[in-house]
Amino acid sequence: MGSKIRILIAAISILLIAGCTGEAYRSGSLSINSAPTGASVFINGMYKGVTPFNISAVSGTYKIVISKAGYKNYTTSVIILPGSVKKIMVTLNQTAAGNQTASTQVYNNTNIVNVPVVANPSRPMPGGTNYSVQ
Repeated sequence: MGSKIRILIAAISILLIAGCTGEAYRSGSLSINSAPTGASVFINGMYKGVTPFNISAVSGTYKIVISKAGYKNYTTSVIILPGSVKKIMVTLNQTAAGNQTASTQVYNNTNIVNVPVVANPSRPMPGGTNYSVQ
């Protein structure tokens, strides 16, 4: 009877040790929430979903970008440790009204100029000439 118990204990020990070397042991969790919700989540430059966002991730360091139209991007780095839960809660800051711009190449006849694409159409285009976006 004693040898059966020792064999059972040895078998359980082997299973526990083998289970601890798998992916579940090396991973942690990442939870991202934002105000407002519905912001895009990028991990290491790849789109992953929208907030609220939860994922299981292999331990390591990750670059996180949280983005929503009309708001400034939030960028941070996180370290996920085995068995840990990393929580990010961010309040996104709105961009100033009328200052929502992006740079683009605009053709003025044959010249290429970098001009802002203006979210506020009451602001004139530079140079006072007609431009076409291609």
